[in-house]
Amino acid sequence: MLDNFLQILPEVIFDAAEKLGGRCTGRFFALHALENRVYDIEMEEGAHVIVKFYRPGRLEPELTKEQLTRLGRFLARLHNVGATIKGAPRLRLDPQTYGREPLKFLRDGNFIPLELASRFAAMVTQICDAITPRFEEVRYVLLHGDCHSGNILWNRDDPYFIDFDDMLYAPPVQDLWMLTGGDDEYGKERREIVLEAYEQIRRFDMTTLRLIEPLRALRMIHFSSWIARRWQDSAFKLSFPDFGTERYWQEQIEALSLQLEKIQDAANDFYR
Repeated sequence: MLDNFLQILPEVIFDAAEKLGGRCTGRFFALHALENRVYDIEMEEGAHVIVKFYRPGRLEPELTKEQLTRLGRFLARLHNVGATIKGAPRLRLDPQTYGREPLKFLRDGNFIPLELASRFAAMVTQICDAITPRFEEVRYVLLHGDCHSGNILWNRDDPYFIDFDDMLYAPPVQDLWMLTGGDDEYGKERREIVLEAYEQIRRFDMTTLRLIEPLRALRMIHFSSWIARRWQDSAFKLSFPDFGTERYWQEQIEALSLQLEKIQDAANDFYR
């Protein structure tokens, strides 16, 4: 099983996507993930499809509605505490710190091939320029920052958040979108359950849902600089063997281009 996982053939990827309906165009690219394999697949009609193959032995059980409800309440309590902590020495998540500064670090360190550097820089700049106004007048609180299911332990139905290394000041929606995943129907259903429970404890500003795609884009940009800052660690060279190659940066440009489209589409829907 592990051998099959390490070399997933394109026809396997396409077959998995087409089981959800529709036909693939034959174009896809890998999204970066440490433990699992995640692919963005272009379909002949409709939106792209994201398919995730779990590493053998790493499949996480689906959360029940009761567990999602408990997570929503727990997250609200966590944010209530974070809202009372002012001036902690933690980063502020915005287009400057997670977009423009990572870009500068990558360019100054010559991590991006010269022939792709200007395209990558232009894409990052375009995204940051487009989303900066959306972060004005948004309330920031100290929160988890890396709130995905891998950082939650369960004692029966009681959640325990771990790994607070990435705590930062950000809009509360940062933890929410990372917890509930993508913006497909499945992700939206999970988000509604979590939000309903969250608002039993703390009010949530629903207008900040328009920040989900911008925040996702900033995480993608920041992730590349996160790898670069640790590149002298041999463990990172083993985990990200393609980092710094032309292929890697081409994939980043394509992924960010797709993300910019989502940002623009989400803006049109919000202001329509």
